Amino acid sequence: MYKDVKRNKLVYSNYQFYETKAFMKFIEKRESMGFRFDGTLSGFSKFLKFHSDNNSLPSHYTFYWKRRDKNLDKKIEKLKENNHDIVCENRQFLICRENAAPQKIEGKNLTHTIGISLKKAIAYVAILLFISVISLILRTHFLPDDYLNHLILVLSTALIINFLVYFIADTYDYYLGHGELLEGKFHFIKRSPLKNTLFLFGDILKVVILVSSIGFTMAILLTMYTPIMMVNLIKMWLVYFIIGWGYKLRFRQSYIYLLWVTVFLLVF
Repeated sequence: MYKDVKRNKLVYSNYQFYETKAFMKFIEKRESMGFRFDGTLSGFSKFLKFHSDNNSLPSHYTFYWKRRDKNLDKKIEKLKENNHDIVCENRQFLICRENAAPQKIEGKNLTHTIGISLKKAIAYVAILLFISVISLILRTHFLPDDYLNHLILVLSTALIINFLVYFIADTYDYYLGHGELLEGKFHFIKRSPLKNTLFLFGDILKVVILVSSIGFTMAILLTMYTPIMMVNLIKMWLVYFIIGWGYKLRFRQSYIYLLWVTVFLLVF
């Protein structure tokens, strides 16, 4: 069967767990442009699938965070009985869709959101940043001046800068009034173009940091290999991946994991 590739579209998405409403508005905007949501490219992919469908009716979406709702299975069965289809499911969330006439769905979109406590978040970030900066200074002045230490210092500095790119983007949208308080928790309900740009830059920077670090690691091993150097490099990368991926999953893909990796790299 002939497939018209031009009628299908992949859209990159890096919305955080506290941006559920903004994420749903992002999908609705694409549908208003004539592209119907088909889910994600894969279970962990940040690429959303759309196909061109100018004749489709507006859609009512229901969003669930899996780990938050203990009765999710019963609710899914009820949604299926009410003519809902699961269009997207992974380990983090699930999205169901009901096709309905515009007058039926007006004001009815349902999202089960997870917000953040601003005071706790600010305190949390401040503590991690303080530990990171102090550890960076101490490591610079008191540890041996070797290539491994230089690699850890450069990697840690890059991760802090990477974190600040995301944090500045969130702070900018906060002061623009793009969020709301629900039951004492803060949620972003939309995104500014600047935040989109900074988040995309942050994602690219993460890849650049990773690839560059791998390159420097290989260069160190090829030019000055010793068993001790190998052990220390393996320890560094174990910290990077185990702590990084562990906290990334714990905080639902949040960029806060960048600070946790930095702290563990510098301290251990």
